[in-house]
Amino acid sequence: MELMDKLSDTIVTRGKTAVENISDKAKEAVDIAREISEVASLKRRIATCEAVIKKNYMEIGRLYYEKFADTEDNAFTKQCKAIYNAEKAIEALNREVEISQKKYKADKPQK
Repeated sequence: MELMDKLSDTIVTRGKTAVENISDKAKEAVDIAREISEVASLKRRIATCEAVIKKNYMEIGRLYYEKFADTEDNAFTKQCKAIYNAEKAIEALNREVEISQKKYKADKPQK
């Protein structure tokens, strides 16, 4: 009987130890998951702030361009000319697209 009692005590003790170890590891996993979640949330908030900054920088640039693009001697003459040239190129390319589409429609057999 004594052997059975010792065996039973050993099994119970080791079972408790195993449960405690599993519990500790589970708590660790929860802590790690919580930390990862918090960092991800903070990074999303940072990205939102960066997007606001970028949007407002772009708006400032657009307003500056609209106000000063036609002046000869502004701080950003080179960039204003590059924007102007790109806008004209877009207009020309859009005209080419329209011509190509009209030509395609004219060449396409009617059903």
